[in-house]
Amino acid sequence: MENKEMGVTVTGIIKGARVRVVGAKNTELHELGIVLPRDDGFGGNESQTVIVRLSKDAVQSGMPAHLNSLKGKVCRVPVWVSAWAGNSGAQAQYNLDNARNVDVVEGK
Repeated sequence: MENKEMGVTVTGIIKGARVRVVGAKNTELHELGIVLPRDDGFGGNESQTVIVRLSKDAVQSGMPAHLNSLKGKVCRVPVWVSAWAGNSGAQAQYNLDNARNVDVVEGK
């Protein structure tokens, strides 16, 4: 059974794509920022930004430009999660799932 609508997603406001250079080898990391607004419990709002890593294939296919065109819109972004034990405890990384589409939920 193939259903490309099933799986893990992050739904939030697209902040945009960026390139971040890290390490002694100047490795380029292509990332997407997704803002998750929430009530702070005191009548105000706060937000968390989730970072989703883009693969080389996604970058080469023009995905960063497409994601930047969605800035400010509420979207459902398909991801897969990799987790590991790090020096400071459990770590997790969200990665864009290239096999599924990014869907606009609000702000078409």
